[in-house]
Parts: sequence; C-alpha cells; structure tokens
Amino acid sequence: MNLYEQAIEKYGKEHQLIVTFGELSECAAEVAKHMIPERKHNEQDLVDELADVHIMIQQAHIIYGERLREAIIRKRRKLAKHIEEDNYEQK
Repeated sequence: MNLYEQAIEKYGKEHQLIVTFGELSECAAEVAKHMIPERKHNEQDLVDELADVHIMIQQAHIIYGERLREAIIRKRRKLAKHIEEDNYEQK
C-alpha cells in the first residue's frame, strides 16, 4: 500500500476530499496574490501550494480510479481540439 492509500485508509475518503477542498482554496488564494502586481508574493509559497494540490489530486486518482482517468482523457481530447482549432480562450 502506498503513502496516499495509507492516508485514505487512515483518514477516510470524505475527509481527504475535504482536505483537497482546503488545499485547492489555499492554492487559488496564492495564485491570486501572483496576479496582482502590487501585491507582495513569494514564488516558493505558490510552488508549495501547488505541491499540496498535486498530492491531494493523486489521492483523488485512487478514490475515483477509472472514472477520473476517463474524464482526464476526455478533457485532454477537448483541449487538443481547442488548440488545433485555435479557439481556446485563455482565462
């Protein structure tokens, strides 16, 4: 059993999804700091928040398994189509 599976087993799927929500929120706040030129920010803080999100997303892969993999494939195809058509809007 890997580390992420151990965390899910110890804390439970629902708890880990709640933690994912918190990490995503913290990451979004850190990204917002970087988008405001006059706001002081530290790039390492953003990198750390992205790492936290990455860890939680890896746990989501375990929780949602094949359904998540299929959704990722579908979304990647959609992105490739947008890029190919040059209609992808940057947000």
